Amino acid sequence: MLNGDFEQGNTLFTSGYPYVAPTGNTVLYPEGLYTVTTNPNNVHNLFSSFGDHTTGAGNMLVANGNAVLNKVVWEGLLAGPLEVGRGYTFTFYAASAYPSSPAELSFYIGSDQVGTLLLPSSTEWSKSTTFFVATAASPVISIRDDNTQATGNDFALDDISLAVAPEPSTTVLLGAGFAALIAVRRRLGR
Repeated sequence: MLNGDFEQGNTLFTSGYPYVAPTGNTVLYPEGLYTVTTNPNNVHNLFSSFGDHTTGAGNMLVANGNAVLNKVVWEGLLAGPLEVGRGYTFTFYAASAYPSSPAELSFYIGSDQVGTLLLPSSTEWSKSTTFFVATAASPVISIRDDNTQATGNDFALDDISLAVAPEPSTTVLLGAGFAALIAVRRRLGR
């Protein structure tokens, strides 16, 4: 995914939420807006203060959850075409920016919902990884918020990535190699 860590700012992805520049701690007061910033508290004075998932000092997408169901929060751009029939893993990190009524995130490959993530009310980063088999070379990959509460429902996204999943035969061979290595070490008494 291009700019999945948001270090390039508000570029190389789209959103159904309107963007606002991170110019003060009240810019995310209306529901249904997002920005890219280094700390949720910088854009909403009631949001928790914490750093991004990557380094603690970089950018993240911060959203004030929309009360409209099925609104796309983030839609990414692929770095290149996918190989149809090949397995991939889609991974992202999310955290609640406000403890009340945590976001319920769902993610889609094309029009198919492939996973969900109910955020805890804490500001801990939660990891979500979903495996899928590509059915199109350039599918639309998106994250949506299924919580329609106006109070709370505020969150951050970071480190969104897409990777080729290892072939099942590769995984089996790798596991067999590790097992053989452990057996040899035991025989040698190490």
